[in-house]
This record gives sequence, C-alpha cells and structure tokens, in this order.
Amino acid sequence: MWWCWNPFHRMPVGVSAGGIAVVIDVLRASTTIVTALEHGSSGIRTTTSIDSAIVEANRCHPRALLGGEREGVLIEGFDLGNSPSEYSRIAVENRSIVMTTTNGTAALDHCRESAEVFLGAMINRRAVANTVELLSQRMEPVDVHLVCAGTDGEPSDEDELTAGGILAAWLSHTVNHDIGALSHTARHALKRFNDLFSSDSSREMDHSIESAFRITLGGQRLTQLGFERDIRSASAIDSSTLAPRWDRQRNLIVAR
Repeated sequence: MWWCWNPFHRMPVGVSAGGIAVVIDVLRASTTIVTALEHGSSGIRTTTSIDSAIVEANRCHPRALLGGEREGVLIEGFDLGNSPSEYSRIAVENRSIVMTTTNGTAALDHCRESAEVFLGAMINRRAVANTVELLSQRMEPVDVHLVCAGTDGEPSDEDELTAGGILAAWLSHTVNHDIGALSHTARHALKRFNDLFSSDSSREMDHSIESAFRITLGGQRLTQLGFERDIRSASAIDSSTLAPRWDRQRNLIVAR
C-alpha cells in the first residue's frame, strides 16, 4: 500500500517502521540534496538543529561544508544556504555536507524507523519510483510512505504535487500496478498531479509545474525572498537519475 502524509506531522511515529519512506521537500531541501549529489558531493548528513550541525561538521575530516536555512534564509556562519544553484560541482565535488533546514531535515528525522528512506523531488521522481518499485518487490509485502515536509506544520501543495508525480511515474512503470494499492490520500495526490500535467509534453510539464509551484505558499515565500530561480530548478521534471538513500546507521545520504 502507498500512503501520502501531508505534512509529515500527520504520520504517527513508528507507522513507517519496516516500510519504505520517501521524504519530499521539493522547495527546497530534497531538490537541493539531489543536486548536491549530482554534482559529486561525497555524502550529506542532516541534523534538526543549528548547533548539532556545527558540531557534526567540525567532527568531519576535512571539515564538512555547512548548508541550510532557517525561514528560508542562509544561517549565519554557514557555507551554503538551501538553493540548488549554490551546490555547484565547484562548490561540493568530493566534499561532505552537513545540512539543517526548517522543514525537510525534520521530516527526514521523523522517518528514522523506516526500513529504507529515500529523498524525492520532481527532478528525480521517476528515478525514485523505479528504485522503490524494485526494492518493494524484494521486500513484499511492504508499505511505501510518501512523506511531505510541509510548511511550518501545515500541508504543502507543492510537496503533494510531487508525491502525485512519483505515483504517476510508478503507475506508468508497468501495466500490472493497481490503483487499489493507493490510500485515499495517495489517490488525492495522484489526481492533483494528473489533473494538471497528464496531457503535457515534457517541456510543457516543466512550465506547468513551475507555474503550479509559484502559487503555493512555499513558492510565494521563495519569491518574496528573491529565490524565484530555485522554483525553476525544482520544476525540471525527471532531470536527475539519482534516488538518494539515507543510511541511518551512518546518518549519511548517498547517491543511489
């Protein structure tokens, strides 16, 4: 069964134990993490607090880059914010990163009891869907939880749209998939995606997704902060083939 939790606070602690979780914070943490790994980062550690991020970075040899934000803004003393464009190959190749963000890293921590945890975004939605499908075949029966970070404890339209995009990619992977395997909330996410994007070409989808993201609460906040470029980056559907996996024993997100 596929579930969609929006925001992650609605998912009871432990309900994903033994299952697969896909954490979605499309604007911007999950998009930024995928981008950093695409550009050669050796791995990303996450924390829920600024102080613990600093301690973790200083513990690494050489010192890890510090990345993240609070309320969308670069944290004082950090090397990088939470914009995908900051995580260029020049900046992050062969470097480890410690990240803490307002919503995304908290959502990740909420999934710590899951058997497997992946990072999902619109840019890697098909890669995530395919990876989860292959893994779930080996783990059957298993529940898959699409865990939306939300915005300050409130549901996030952009995360739900991304969850729907992942589900659409999963359903298109093989004719054997049954929509009956989707919970009510997962079906709602899928419908929202299909209503907006099912008839579009890939290029038109990028534009449609960007337009849809811009009018969400998260998109409006980024626009107000001057991060419109990040919305465009997050809208490049299926531009990445990575499905980042969180190795909880090492607290390290790595490319897969």
